[in-house]
Amino acid sequence: MNDDLYQKENPTVPKEWPDSYYDVEDIDCRLELLKKHMEQTESTQQAENVCQEKEADKFREKLFLSRYTKKNGQYVDRYVADIYRLRMLAAEPPGMFGKKSARREVNEILETLCCGGDMESAPEKELYFLELKHAVRVYIGICKRDKQYGSIILGQGRKKPTVVLSKIVQDFENITRGLPTKLQLEKNTCRKMQYLKEAIAEAFHEEEPNEDYWYQYLQK
Repeated sequence: MNDDLYQKENPTVPKEWPDSYYDVEDIDCRLELLKKHMEQTESTQQAENVCQEKEADKFREKLFLSRYTKKNGQYVDRYVADIYRLRMLAAEPPGMFGKKSARREVNEILETLCCGGDMESAPEKELYFLELKHAVRVYIGICKRDKQYGSIILGQGRKKPTVVLSKIVQDFENITRGLPTKLQLEKNTCRKMQYLKEAIAEAFHEEEPNEDYWYQYLQK
């Protein structure tokens, strides 16, 4: 993510819309970019491409309101929270009596994250995928910054960036490959997991364009 390039102190936005919207993590900044573009298209003369832009922005706003909720004046990112929950479910042994509830929770999470795969409208389907990729990129950034995630046992130092990346990849593998096997997920749920897997691979490649080995690994 390139949040520092979109701060108010820096008037130069290096990417054009809509790439700028998917290149920033800060939620308030994303909302500001979206509102500004919606205002610009609203004041533009009617044309087919402008109408398409308006529809796309309305759908982006719908996704924004679905993904983010405000509690005590702060935004909560539902998508990132769901990815984190999948990671925890993949790490936890479900046990004889916990498998059913874990399977139900995975189904509910994937219904939220991967409903774009069932969309019939090509534009809306693409926007869903872009939003999911963005959430994965945010999650990757959080993991790389998190002191506990990247710490050595007992907190005695930090893992090397390459080791942290391999840990992130392992977590993703546990989610997309481990969970379906461990919980014996149904075919429809596995199809949604495949959609998430594709988003994870593409998001990882965008965040780490020089890590082609891990990109190819995540695609398998």
